[in-house]
Amino acid sequence: MLFLCINVAKTDWSTALQICQENGLCLADLNKKEHFSILTWHLQGGDRTEYWFGLNHFLSNSLKYVGNNLPVRFIPESGNTDTDGNRQCGYIKPVTDSFTIAMADCSEKKRFICAESIACNSIHTNSTYSSGYFVWPSCNWGE
Repeated sequence: MLFLCINVAKTDWSTALQICQENGLCLADLNKKEHFSILTWHLQGGDRTEYWFGLNHFLSNSLKYVGNNLPVRFIPESGNTDTDGNRQCGYIKPVTDSFTIAMADCSEKKRFICAESIACNSIHTNSTYSSGYFVWPSCNWGE
């Protein structure tokens, strides 16, 4: 079962990563349409805000996920992964009646989403990765 934890505290991307790691998780990898769809389904009807997830450009020379170190394989419709200037970190962005992904300055304060991951930023976690899904609507870490 994939455990996703939606945090309501707002923080910068690096602090969000640290908080996820302290809890045996990592910033979420949303590299499959199925993962993105399940998560955004849980966000529908709720607070239409922005959430950090594990996509970044500053930890490596290319756009990769911090949990599995893989390049981007899925970009939702109207997604924007341009990393020019200070926009080096990925976030979930509400658009009209759905969500997409975009890049922002990593120092901006946003809510964040942690998930199970075997490793995080090349550090082994104590979590596992499985094929089911469980979304915890609010973890309140970092408050």
